[in-house]
Amino acid sequence: MTSPNNSARNVFTYRAYRALALGTFAMVGAAWLLSVPAVLGALAGGIVPAALAPRARRLRTPLIVTLLTAAVGAVAAALWFGHGTTAMRLLTGLIATLAAGPWLVVVGFLRWVRARD
Repeated sequence: MTSPNNSARNVFTYRAYRALALGTFAMVGAAWLLSVPAVLGALAGGIVPAALAPRARRLRTPLIVTLLTAAVGAVAAALWFGHGTTAMRLLTGLIATLAAGPWLVVVGFLRWVRARD
């Protein structure tokens, strides 16, 4: 028989992995429609703060830093490797941040929660 705490953890884990899977589809869609370099830049920029989230005492700071570095990485990659006008490349970078940023936040949140268990 499972304890209520264990079953709640299983539901949480299922929802978290479902969010990661749906976020992966969103990133693939954004890469296919907009710009592969922008999505990869967002992932490259935001993965380090998301991986370091368990070291923080509070959760707010690593999540904000993760979103900001993902935005900087996406815009920089879109400007450097993108095509089109500069305004379109900036917009592509910001939209790629909206696709990859939440996925990175979920990764950071999961790592932070797992470190607290």
